[in-house]
Amino acid sequence: MGWLGVFVLASGVSDGPAAAQQPPTADGARARIDVLAGATTLHGSAVLFVGGGALVGLGDRLWLGGVGMVSSSVHYTDSKGAGPSVGIGYGGLIVELEALDWSAGSLSASVLVGGGNADVSDPLVGAELGSDNFLVLHPVFRFRRPLRAPLDIGLEAGYRFAMGVEDLPGLNRRDLSGPTLSVSMHAIRR
Repeated sequence: MGWLGVFVLASGVSDGPAAAQQPPTADGARARIDVLAGATTLHGSAVLFVGGGALVGLGDRLWLGGVGMVSSSVHYTDSKGAGPSVGIGYGGLIVELEALDWSAGSLSASVLVGGGNADVSDPLVGAELGSDNFLVLHPVFRFRRPLRAPLDIGLEAGYRFAMGVEDLPGLNRRDLSGPTLSVSMHAIRR
C-alpha cells in the first residue's frame, strides 16, 4: 500500500469533523506534537526521512515551534569514482499559517529556518570522509484532516534549500537540496 493508500485508509476512520474537534481549553492555549515520515532526495537519489516537532498555537491560525528531521544514507559516486555515502539531519524554527480551515480539514503553509549537518563516510571501512554544517530553508504546504480527537493526519509537500555547503567531497548545496513528500500525525491540544 502506498502513501496515498495509508492516507485514505486513515481518513476513513474519522467520525467526521464533530468528533475531531475538541472544545477550546479554558485558557485558550493550543499545542501540537508532530511525527512524520517521508521521502526526499540527496544527490539526486531518493531517501527516506523521519522527523518530529512541537508547536504552540498563537491565535487561531498561527503556529510556532521547533522541528527536526534525519534522513537515511545514500551511496553516490564522487569525482574519483569512489562510492561514499551521505546522510543529513536538520532542524530549526518553524512558523506555520493555516490558510484555509473547513470541516474536511485544513490547508497550511509553513517555513522551517534552521541548520543542518551532512556526513560523508566510506561504508566499507566506516571512516568519515567529510562533515559540514549548512543553513536550511524548508517551505512546506500541508493538508491536515481530523481523525479521532485529538489526532489529525497530514500530507505534506515541500522543498529543502541547503545553503553554505563547502567541505563535502564531491557534493555541493544542490546535492543536499531537494523536494520532500511526507505523511504526518498530529496530536493537538485545542
